[in-house]
Order: sequence, then C-alpha cells, then structure tokens
Amino acid sequence: MTGGVGRKSVVAPCELFSKRLVPAIRAAMVIIMVREYGLTAYRAAKILGITPAAASNYVLKRRGSRIAEVILGYEKARRKIAEVVERAIVQGSAGPEAICEVCRFLRKTMPELREVLSYP
Repeated sequence: MTGGVGRKSVVAPCELFSKRLVPAIRAAMVIIMVREYGLTAYRAAKILGITPAAASNYVLKRRGSRIAEVILGYEKARRKIAEVVERAIVQGSAGPEAICEVCRFLRKTMPELREVLSYP
C-alpha cells in the first residue's frame, strides 16, 4: 500500500515472501536439479510447472539469483531443498506444497532472510 505525503509504504510479510522468496526458492530448486541431478532446464521447468525460459533464466542467474545464492549457501537450507527436489523428481512434479514446505523451513531456520528480502 502506498501512502500520500509523509506516509510509509506498508508491505505484509507474506507479500514480501511471495514476491521475492518464492522466485528465489524456485531458482534454488532449478539450480539443484540442473547442477546436482543433471536435469536439463527444460525438464526442471516441467517438474516445477514453470516455463522453460524461467528455468533457463534461473540457471543463468538472470532471475532470483542473489537470494537463491544466499539460501544455497546455508547448508541446512540446501539439504532441505535437495530433499524436496528429489521427491519432486521421483513424483514427476512439484506442487505449490513443495514451495510452501521450503518457505516454512526457511522462515524458521533463516531469520536473516527478512533483511535480505527487504533490499530492493
């Protein structure tokens, strides 16, 4: 919500997470699928239900990469994402619940993400 003169914009935490954290989670998932499991960006896209162009942009670090790299730099987070990715590969798809599972985990274990997410 934007305000008039003298009023600050108020952003709900869930809005911040949906606009910045969810793309970073997808990016991290694609990166793990491609780098650690040897999938193509196209196959990773099909599993995640995103466009091949989006997956390619994640791999090439054109989208969601700064926050994804912070997340992947945290070993517990990388392991959790790899666990979710492995399950998605076996099942052939990852629904929204996979993103929610990772998001909940990150919010609990990485409180410093709030600071990273608040940067423009």
